[in-house]
Amino acid sequence: MTVFRYKAVTTAGEILEGQREEADQAAVVRWIQGAGHIPIKVEPLGAAGRWLDWLPNIGRRRTVGRNELYGITEALAVLLKAGIPLEQALMIAQNTADSDASAKLLTNVLDAVRGGDSFSSALETESGNFSPLFINIIRTSEAAGALDQGLERLNEYLQREKALRDEIVSATIYPLILFGVAVISIGLILAYVIPKVSELFVGYEELLPISTAIVIASAAFVRSYWWLILLGLLLGLLGLRHQLASPAGRMRWDARLLRVPYLGDLIAKIEVARLSRGLSTLLADGVPLVKALPLARGSLGNKVMDQALDEAMGELKDGGSLAGMFANTPRFPALALQLIKVGEETGNLEGMLTKVANIYEDETAKAAKRMLAVLEPALIVGLGVIIGGIIMSIMVAIISVNELPL
Repeated sequence: MTVFRYKAVTTAGEILEGQREEADQAAVVRWIQGAGHIPIKVEPLGAAGRWLDWLPNIGRRRTVGRNELYGITEALAVLLKAGIPLEQALMIAQNTADSDASAKLLTNVLDAVRGGDSFSSALETESGNFSPLFINIIRTSEAAGALDQGLERLNEYLQREKALRDEIVSATIYPLILFGVAVISIGLILAYVIPKVSELFVGYEELLPISTAIVIASAAFVRSYWWLILLGLLLGLLGLRHQLASPAGRMRWDARLLRVPYLGDLIAKIEVARLSRGLSTLLADGVPLVKALPLARGSLGNKVMDQALDEAMGELKDGGSLAGMFANTPRFPALALQLIKVGEETGNLEGMLTKVANIYEDETAKAAKRMLAVLEPALIVGLGVIIGGIIMSIMVAIISVNELPL
């Protein structure tokens, strides 16, 4: 059994918060609905969550983060689907917001709506928090009188985006932690352990094996010039950041990433999944393809693929096909091209784009798990080999010195 924290709204608009122990999240949702209430949020309450509840609002972000945006969209989608008017839904979402930044954002939007602005216009005044794709889906849904359906599609789009992002983060964070532990462990051995052991070899330096001499020299360098190593790392990171900040530098970096074996294919699949999901969501909401493509391009992270699509936009405006345009994009998968081509020929482009997004989201998740399965043992073995090599070089030196005639 797991303890879950929940937020719900009664039919009278009263906000309920509490905790409940159930087997899973769905059981909590059923319990809330069985009581005649509308569930807004249900999440596991882990040990970290219990401690965080006691912490003051120190150091929290003043801008709305990605996860907070997911929560706002989900809450509004649930409330509007339940038949609650927009103003009341915004007020409820504001009162149940997880952060001051979210509450402030919703207050601004609510004030604008009460002042006579449309929901999409109110969101547009907060454009730093909402993407053009988000705003245009809301605008189109409002015009069609189906705002609840538009928010539901947006919620599904954002939840899938979140799941894809979480898979990528999960696949990279553990190897990065292992790599950090490996670097710190080797640094500590070279800075503190080896200098102590090397005192045994004073007077025998010329007789030491080459491997031992290299280890001792490396330890002496780390101990004497550790600040230079840190400075070099800092300058390298600042240089990389400066390069990525310029359009030309970012283009070169993204082009190199696409050329890396395996990684380039993985990046292309991630971008195709994002682009296809955004396009299918926009098309489902009635946005014309020529207008939808520039909006969906905003979800791309790789500037090489983004520029290729930008350059090929003219073909689409001149009556060309979407598949033909994508064919000129670097690393665009052949299967995706074929499915999109079939969708255009059969008049089911939206459905095929959804299928493409599903395929490459699943492939990305599988590839991320495979990468984690390979990197984890590789890093552990690599750390073991390096530390084992250091120990062996010292042991060989000790044996060699002991065998010398007195």
